[in-house]
Amino acid sequence: MQKMISLVSERYFLPMSLLAIVVLSCIAYGACINNGFVWDDETFIVNNPYIHDLASWPDYFTKSESISNVAALSRMYRPLQTVSFALDAAVWNSWAGGYHLTSLLLHIAASFAIIFAFGNLVDRRAATLAAVIFSIHPALSEGVLSLASRGNQLYTLFALLAVGYFVRVSRPFDRNHLLSLLAVSLSLLSKEPAIIVVALLPVIQAFFDRPWKIWSRQSVLLLAPFLALAGLYLAARMAVVDTSPVVNAYWGGSLGNTLIMQSQIFVRYFRLLVWPFILIGRYYEPYSDPLFLLYILINVLILLTAFVAFRRGAAGRLLALAIAWFYISLAPVSNIIPIPGSMMGERFIYFTFAGMFPLLAAAIWDLEPKRAYATAVSVSVLAAILLSFLIMDIQRTGVWKNNSAFFAVLAKQQPDAPLVQILAAKEEVASGKAAAAVNRLERIIKTLSTSTPAEKSPAYYWYGRALLDAGRFEEAFQQFSIVVLLTRTISSDLVPFLVEAAARSGNLGTARSILEKELRTSPMNDAMWNNLGNILLMEGDAIGGRAAYARALAINPANNEAAINFRNAGGISDLPQR
Repeated sequence: MQKMISLVSERYFLPMSLLAIVVLSCIAYGACINNGFVWDDETFIVNNPYIHDLASWPDYFTKSESISNVAALSRMYRPLQTVSFALDAAVWNSWAGGYHLTSLLLHIAASFAIIFAFGNLVDRRAATLAAVIFSIHPALSEGVLSLASRGNQLYTLFALLAVGYFVRVSRPFDRNHLLSLLAVSLSLLSKEPAIIVVALLPVIQAFFDRPWKIWSRQSVLLLAPFLALAGLYLAARMAVVDTSPVVNAYWGGSLGNTLIMQSQIFVRYFRLLVWPFILIGRYYEPYSDPLFLLYILINVLILLTAFVAFRRGAAGRLLALAIAWFYISLAPVSNIIPIPGSMMGERFIYFTFAGMFPLLAAAIWDLEPKRAYATAVSVSVLAAILLSFLIMDIQRTGVWKNNSAFFAVLAKQQPDAPLVQILAAKEEVASGKAAAAVNRLERIIKTLSTSTPAEKSPAYYWYGRALLDAGRFEEAFQQFSIVVLLTRTISSDLVPFLVEAAARSGNLGTARSILEKELRTSPMNDAMWNNLGNILLMEGDAIGGRAAYARALAINPANNEAAINFRNAGGISDLPQR
């Protein structure tokens, strides 16, 4: 391959490679502009009022709820991610394709940044080829296609820029040093795992002696500002975000069990590196696995390989650094410090692979045989790999098209995961496939006997919704009643469906009682007053019904359904108003 590339003039190799990154990325992910908001995208974007008011940008840095009103997510501190979504909202409004276009452009920029970061550390041609592979590696597709992963793109881009400026420093506090500090600051404000960059910079300096040997006196002035920056970031985060301990935050219940689980996750990440053709939108790792000793052994062997390789020439040292980069960069998402979050996700390896790829490519570059037949084989293998990656990326883009497509695939991959099955049923209800949702939820509810009420209630709620749409009103009312027992309350989302199930099953008195009780606590709910008017008319109380419609209109004159019912003095539209 080196001989093949050497035929391309150095003058044209870089521009051609940059063009290849753009073209391949657009082929792989270009169709994403037709995609919608999927899963967590709705939490961070659609249902986030802060991003729809760019004038409130100071709140992104000072209010934890600006990232999301979901309690667990408001413990995150990612103001630049919110800024990027707000800019998208200002430009694209509610068009999801615009947000996806921004993510695609950020991915291309991150691929370019790999060359900037590592082009002066390893063979520039190897770093460039690594960037090309990074641009379409299927294991990184979630980082491009999931808008909720925007933080990973941003912190990776800024972290790579930080590395690139860092190795170009000539003296402490020169232009490149200040730019590296700025890039680290932006990376930290994009996503919390970026703090590991502060640990990776001295590793890079020690390995490459760039910008100079680490044991020199100047290194104190070089590295101390990064440590100070990390301290300032942690102080700012603690001032904004609730950092109180989370009960049982360790995934495995203890640090020891968590490390055992993490050994399995590390092995799966390595598998994604070399065989990225079995991808899952949401990963579940068992808290106990009979093969845990095998996973631990594999990790030990990988670390021993790094130790031995470090002593075996330049290629071996690069391999050792790639392995070290893998483990160090994943430390913030390994739950070693107990913080809430997912155990495993393809988005977590976005930055990790951005650093590993050029190091591995440079190691292979040094080892590649120089014979002509080896060059032909290498080029053929690379072409086959890139083609297979493109096919996989195009397929994955279709999977992330919308919630229906995403959960349909995920439900097949994880038939025994209750949350996935419930979300798949939710999409089936939304798309009018009530019978399919009923069958799915009947199966999954049987597995929830040992689950908590909070885990059971969504299943019974959507089971009731599916039964309601299927015309099985009495059964729907029973399921909604179970939700009330589990949650010990009647939520505002449940009321209209509970009333509809009661009314359509002939329990008009029950439906009226529910509405009257709810209106005592929510007297300004015009939709509820309209629904009460419908129930009263069905019971033959025309005067009471008309009075209820009038109350709804007094609260909200724009309630067209109440206006029609009021004018018709007994004409009833769809029951009830949802």
